[in-house]
Amino acid sequence: LFFFFLMIRRPPRSTHCISSAASDVYKRQRLLYSTINKENEYTNEATLPALKYFVGGGNNSPLVKGLMRDRWWWGQAEEFGPANNFLWTQWIRTQYVATLSTLAKPVKESPPRISNHMEGNVYIGFKKCMYKSLSLYYSLIGKDTADSIPLTFHIRGREDEEYKKFKKTFSEYEAMAREGSEEYSEGGSGDESTGGCNNMWILKPGENTNRGDGIKVVNEMSKIDQYISGRSHTYIIQKYIENPLLFKNRKFDIRCFALFTSVNGYFKAYYYQDGYLRTSSKDYSVDDFSRSVHLTNEAVQIRYEDFGKHEAGNKISYSEFRRYIEEKSKKKVDFERDILNKMKVPQNLTIERHNRHNKGSVYANC
Repeated sequence: LFFFFLMIRRPPRSTHCISSAASDVYKRQRLLYSTINKENEYTNEATLPALKYFVGGGNNSPLVKGLMRDRWWWGQAEEFGPANNFLWTQWIRTQYVATLSTLAKPVKESPPRISNHMEGNVYIGFKKCMYKSLSLYYSLIGKDTADSIPLTFHIRGREDEEYKKFKKTFSEYEAMAREGSEEYSEGGSGDESTGGCNNMWILKPGENTNRGDGIKVVNEMSKIDQYISGRSHTYIIQKYIENPLLFKNRKFDIRCFALFTSVNGYFKAYYYQDGYLRTSSKDYSVDDFSRSVHLTNEAVQIRYEDFGKHEAGNKISYSEFRRYIEEKSKKKVDFERDILNKMKVPQNLTIERHNRHNKGSVYANC
């Protein structure tokens, strides 16, 4: 939704411009509310309420706060409270999320409440919960999680049975690497089934972290033991993808945005058409285990002197990436069809499942 604000912004330059811009913004916001109402079988005319926002710390809060201050039709709330229409915080505020149940009513009867967190977002926000959710979902539909994610282990400690299974698997991969099979030939990148030639694994804290905190890429059992020992949290350990798609020899991730609504008992998602990619600062290498090579989080990359060397803010647009893969790919790749649409599949399944099993409920768990 915050990108929708960017789209409708028109800074005033005079009293006449203020009046004109106010009218234009009013019409656009009424169009937004009317569209949402009509798509959820509520056809009465929507009214534009007085709007208040509160921006806390973390997750690009200075940027969001600056954008909201520039929008004169929004008023800044002095403190967090259930009456805020827009709430942006690093961690979920459960008291506020509970008030989102009012969104089950049409927009005309209830002013919108918008948050960058959702009820139940722990199930996708905590890495251990995301893995459990995926495992449960795939078991229910009779599929293997390996169809969508790399080999994964959830480790609770060194004495955990799951950790013993992981150590056995690690040794098997290590043995294959030593044997010098075709999948692990010297200088080769391996394939998806065997995971590559360097037996690399990525460790992620299972809960209560974000922004790349605590994530490490390793290929030595002694280091994994060291990281696991004495930790108060659990760990997710995944087979590292050693031959990833790269942008100009560097790793990247893709950011896409969606607005989720629960109106009149319907749970829907509206996908924003644009987004961006975050890039790493250094060329990818299986011999360099530094975070600047493997983690594309801005909170990680900004700490290095090469940040912004290749792209402003280590970011590129969809259109720039689209041109790149069209030029470099050996086979024809359609960015929207072959990449973005596949990213939307899990979200679509979540929404369909909610509407099928929880029709008419007040609010959706994600």
